[in-house]
Amino acid sequence: SRGREGDGIVILCPSASADDVAMGDALAQKKGVIQKYIGNPLLVEGFKFDLRLYVVVSSYDPLKVYLNTEGLVRLATEKYTCDIETLGTRTMHLTNYSINKHSENFVRNTDDGRGGSAASAGRCMPSKCSLQELRAHFKRHSLDFDGLFERIADLVVKTLIAVEPHVRKACAPDGDDGEDLAAR
Repeated sequence: SRGREGDGIVILCPSASADDVAMGDALAQKKGVIQKYIGNPLLVEGFKFDLRLYVVVSSYDPLKVYLNTEGLVRLATEKYTCDIETLGTRTMHLTNYSINKHSENFVRNTDDGRGGSAASAGRCMPSKCSLQELRAHFKRHSLDFDGLFERIADLVVKTLIAVEPHVRKACAPDGDDGEDLAAR
């Protein structure tokens, strides 16, 4: 099935106009996710990016977590600026593949199977690539990829600990609080 493809994503700024306030009131009536916008994100070649990482939790008691060392990296297709006038530029502020693949600045991945991608449009990184390619980019720029990945792994574990009660309850048979789930 297809995802939402960026549909319904709205960026509101602190100095909201009357129209933004009205939109915010309308959004308050809907289910959704609110995230704090990071004004100074880590950039790759001046572009915002996100990571798709794969995690397997095989047990909560004891906690056993496997974080795959490979994943996906998605880059926006317009260089980032924190200018508030650009908040409507979805291809700058959103990294969704479904949005950026239609941009004239989209750089196709021509991975040759050895972790390298052909440079295009003045960029070394394609708009969608592997974690291995990001690792190589960090190395070329003397950035600490392993340190970043360790911090991400730590965040994954802390997140799993925070949601453990909800997972136990969701996985428990009807009428069970999930407390002794590990004993089964």
